[in-house]
Amino acid sequence: MIKELNDLAHFIKTSVWRDEALLAFLCDDETEILQLYRTIWSKNLLTDEAAARATGSSLGIYKKQARKLRQHLREMIVFFNDEKAKADATLNNHVEGAVEAALINLLRARGYRHAPLEIAKRLYRRGIDYDTPVFVAEALRILKEAALGVDGGENRFESYSRRYWEYRGYADTEERAADCFQWVRLPALRKKDVRNTLPELIRQRLETLEPFRGKIPSAMFHLYYYTIRANYRMELCDHEGALSCYDEAIDYFSAKRYPVAHPLALFHYSKVPACILLERFDEGEAAVLAGLDCAPEGSSDFFKAYEMYFYLAMYAGHYDRAVDIYHTVTFHKRFGNLRAPRREAWHILGAYLFLVFRLGNLFLPEKSLPAFKSNRFANETMAFTRDKEGMNVAILIAHALMQLVEGKTDLMLERIQALDKYRERYLRDSDTDRSEMFIKILTLLPKTNFDPARFQKKAAPLLEALAALPRRLTNPAHELEIVPYETLAQGITLWLKSN
Repeated sequence: MIKELNDLAHFIKTSVWRDEALLAFLCDDETEILQLYRTIWSKNLLTDEAAARATGSSLGIYKKQARKLRQHLREMIVFFNDEKAKADATLNNHVEGAVEAALINLLRARGYRHAPLEIAKRLYRRGIDYDTPVFVAEALRILKEAALGVDGGENRFESYSRRYWEYRGYADTEERAADCFQWVRLPALRKKDVRNTLPELIRQRLETLEPFRGKIPSAMFHLYYYTIRANYRMELCDHEGALSCYDEAIDYFSAKRYPVAHPLALFHYSKVPACILLERFDEGEAAVLAGLDCAPEGSSDFFKAYEMYFYLAMYAGHYDRAVDIYHTVTFHKRFGNLRAPRREAWHILGAYLFLVFRLGNLFLPEKSLPAFKSNRFANETMAFTRDKEGMNVAILIAHALMQLVEGKTDLMLERIQALDKYRERYLRDSDTDRSEMFIKILTLLPKTNFDPARFQKKAAPLLEALAALPRRLTNPAHELEIVPYETLAQGITLWLKSN
């Protein structure tokens, strides 16, 4: 029995959010069951006899408790698998609808008349039920053509034709929203000469979409629209407006009759950057937990929500919680299935967490984080070696700081010189003002001969200028500030004083 309990406990602990709270609900707060669950997870016991000794009970009592625990853990697995199936229903509907639309066109091209008609009826139902106007328009196109060959076709044709053009307009509006969503992500729009006019350009495009908000039956339109509008408010540093936009989006999708796990999870955890910048850390935590409640276990939203939770913990200074989050993600059974860049991204996050503990001389439990070494860190993050912004900037800064905590000041001099040249070459045209300023602060280390008093004095005006620069946490592809640069600068000073 202990082998199955070990497997079940590992699956639940690494897959189910707030697992102990749910287990307590299922077992009516039986302390013996909860204690057995914690013991099995923490000790990795090999035999039932060892488990009985670890819990301080007889083998017979242990086996009774173990059977109850096994039953509850199985219930938890079935429950979460069922929730994931519900969340996948919307995605499956879109996939099957796209296949049916393609099949209709193929059958019509080959001269079939009745088969496309039956498929069109199903496609119409899909589009209506899931707010997908392109499916409805495609189905009505077939239905209105078929109406020409039956008695009383004129009235039926007019009815189908009128609705066809109505939904064709909805589908076109959805496509315009998609076009705007893609446009605002263009790298060229992050240039400094465009940045000042970018908010006005986005506002003009949003105005063309605004009349359709809440009025057209399109889930994708509202997903695009609310995302663009919230990012626009963040670009203006209107964090309250961004939170209001996210709440409006959550209200819109919560009212839908079909599964909307992805939009709800997305808009909940997307509130975190605004909460960080407003220093409302409790509100941010509530938002990310709500997002995790909506995100299917092991999904992309699941990992993204945890990433936002990690940033929140780092900015709030809750580093022990950040360690727990790091463990939850990296020990997850599906972590190995993530694409290499996503796994490497978490390796970078872990490196900054390691640096925070080292620079601040904080107690770090043994083996709680991987052994990060400067001489192999770059080789462990090969997916970002060609990236000249975002993650690569974070890698280069982390590399230099690792050399500092390892006492390799001779190698650090060369690294900082290379980092300064990198700043001049790659960080002038992108939205990376804070990274540029922090690299300038790092260049003071060799100039002050790593003296803490001189470094602190020279860095003071640069830190003041750094604090005046706006943070843009919604655009990590161009500037990824995992830990506030002010916190890192303070940690550098502490390290220099203690070493």
